[in-house]
Amino acid sequence: MPTPPSADWRDAPLTPGGWTLGQTSGGLVADFANLFTMRCTHAEAGIVLTLHGAAGSASGSLRFTTDTREQLLVARRTPEGLSATVPAREPLLDAIAFSRGRFRLQSSDGRTLVMPSWTEISRVIEDCR
Repeated sequence: MPTPPSADWRDAPLTPGGWTLGQTSGGLVADFANLFTMRCTHAEAGIVLTLHGAAGSASGSLRFTTDTREQLLVARRTPEGLSATVPAREPLLDAIAFSRGRFRLQSSDGRTLVMPSWTEISRVIEDCR
């Protein structure tokens, strides 16, 4: 009899796409397939996490899951999508950067992304610190 598929998020296929690194006037930005960005804001000493095109009300949530941490962030609607800003030294950022190969993002509007933990993430975090 075949083994049933795993319900573990770490076994889910990665969302298609890759990370790119860019520069804005405020700092570095890492973009994953035009779906999600991590943007340094030096003026606020923080990182803006944005799920692009998210639908719904004026506020919502972003739930991040890594191999060592799960954390829910309250997010606000912006022209780009659903965004949350965290301090540059927020432990969640290190958990995302050092998660074993991948991390998951779930939004209150029902979207789920499973993204690879590439070096672009660490570059944005270090740029802000």
